[in-house]
Amino acid sequence: MRILTRKRLPHEIPLWLDSSEACYFITICCARRGVNQLAHDQIASELIETIKYRNARGIWYVRLAVVMPDHAHLVVW
Repeated sequence: MRILTRKRLPHEIPLWLDSSEACYFITICCARRGVNQLAHDQIASELIETIKYRNARGIWYVRLAVVMPDHAHLVVW
């Protein structure tokens, strides 16, 4: 059986982009996939509290966050 691997894309910010106004779609995956590690009340709520904390201090601005069992998606300014 052939195991598929994800293609790695460049992650550098293009020189023509003003990074202060950039919007990023970020996916963060757990090292062990296929196991529910994030979609638990305590863990998910701690992740959301971290996002709220950083938003309130202007460290970043998360417009959307989705916590899945083994990964999370964020839209960040």
